[in-house]
Amino acid sequence: MRVTTYSLGCSLVAMFNRVAGGNYTKAADISSDILAKIRHDMPEDDARVPNVIADFIGDNVNDIAGNCSDLLESFVATMSAVMIISLSVFVEISEILFLLPVIIGGIGLLGCLIGLWYASIKKMSDNPSKELDLSTWVSAGITLVGVTCVCYMLFSTQNFDMFAIGWFSPVLSILLGIISGIAIGKLTEYY
Repeated sequence: MRVTTYSLGCSLVAMFNRVAGGNYTKAADISSDILAKIRHDMPEDDARVPNVIADFIGDNVNDIAGNCSDLLESFVATMSAVMIISLSVFVEISEILFLLPVIIGGIGLLGCLIGLWYASIKKMSDNPSKELDLSTWVSAGITLVGVTCVCYMLFSTQNFDMFAIGWFSPVLSILLGIISGIAIGKLTEYY
């Protein structure tokens, strides 16, 4: 019950952050455009209009608070859904599979922090997207190695033959997820 209500709370916060930021910036944007363009023949987003500052603040609230709460909601909702499914499907071995999404999420967060650290110490060249792509590969590699070690330790000591789960199945799923995520990023970058 606590896991599902925590997930629901994250969803509500994400919804309100996104809606509040969007409404705030839209109201400020419309009022500044009306005031600047119609009444004073000023260009759009002229800093002399006070509503433009409010519009920029609303954009910042929408972009940062809305996007970050969306990411948290997606992270928590996915993790709690997997935990609930593991409890309902794998009743006999639910203790190990219940904690596996939390462990994998923690390894992924650690890999992301190491990738961010790598990007911060690496000297950027004329093409910064190359270094950022390299830090993505570092994060993905660390996550994959960590998940492989954890899955091998967890699943090699237990008897999962009746469920047809070996230590390689979760690792293969995560590898396919990493490959598809990077492929989607490259395709959208190209097109």
